[in-house]
Amino acid sequence: MSATPTSSIWRQACRRPLCKDAIAPRRTAQRRSLHRVPLLDHDQQFKSNGIPGFMSRDQFDTAWVDYQGYLVKRLNQLTQGTKDESAYASDLAVANARRADRASLFNVASMAHNNHSFFKNLSPDPKPMSTDFSDALTTDFSSPESFKATLLARANAMFGPGFVWLVITFGTPTEQPHPTLKLLTTYIAGSPDPRAHWRHQPVDMNTVTTNITKGDHEQTYATRLAAAIAAQNQPPKGDNPAVGPMNAGSFGRHAKDASLTAPGGQNLDPLMCVSTWEHCYIKDYGPARKREYLENWYQKIDWPKVQAAWNYSKSRIATATGKPSSPDISYGRR
Repeated sequence: MSATPTSSIWRQACRRPLCKDAIAPRRTAQRRSLHRVPLLDHDQQFKSNGIPGFMSRDQFDTAWVDYQGYLVKRLNQLTQGTKDESAYASDLAVANARRADRASLFNVASMAHNNHSFFKNLSPDPKPMSTDFSDALTTDFSSPESFKATLLARANAMFGPGFVWLVITFGTPTEQPHPTLKLLTTYIAGSPDPRAHWRHQPVDMNTVTTNITKGDHEQTYATRLAAAIAAQNQPPKGDNPAVGPMNAGSFGRHAKDASLTAPGGQNLDPLMCVSTWEHCYIKDYGPARKREYLENWYQKIDWPKVQAAWNYSKSRIATATGKPSSPDISYGRR
């Protein structure tokens, strides 16, 4: 699946401080850490006890404390002294999604977000999902039980590291918004951010053939992008041709970011994800108990947080504000 709007706690994945040093003169030998590991809602409890019933303290130290710390350190190393040192991680991922020479920066920024998205919705005392959200899952997945079975089966079947996301989609840019809950799979550090659609990595590249020969990648991208822009500039059915192509609104065919949509792509917001990276479960579960890891993860989801993201996404469609930032979803500033 490809996509388009933006969303929110992305930038929190590697939060920068509220302000920069403004008084003391900068010393060339001094290293500044503009990107920092965000605090989880139950940060101290997790660091002391792990996540009871799901992840031991030792496993949590590896999967969050050590790994997220490593990602933030690398992000600072890769951006220090450049214009990117104060940029949000989401902006870095989007800006470098098509830069093969900066793949390392993309991977670090994208992975910092993905790993944070996995941990931020977990709770030692999770609250159940509401009737409204349960009804939405029933509408789009037949039942909450069917949703759970489909999600865990997909994650368990992934041969290799990545993430399975619950997302809310709104249709293609030429359609009227119609919120629908769906699953999206990304491999390795692939980004669910709609603006980085060429780096979703929605399949395991070890098991598919791209049919793209050496030297054809840029041409293929250019051809697809040109076709998308050409289609975007055509007056949609029902519009007044005398007015010309519309670009005044926020979503659908009027979206300002419509030219960033992959051909045939859909607008979406990510709501939550589960990680299939082995460093998240290998110490506690070994290589053969991945399914148990997934079952235990599902029992620790704090559903009110997921629903808050879902409600926000629906509200910005209903009000046609199109503003992608919210503290409840996965890509914006706080």
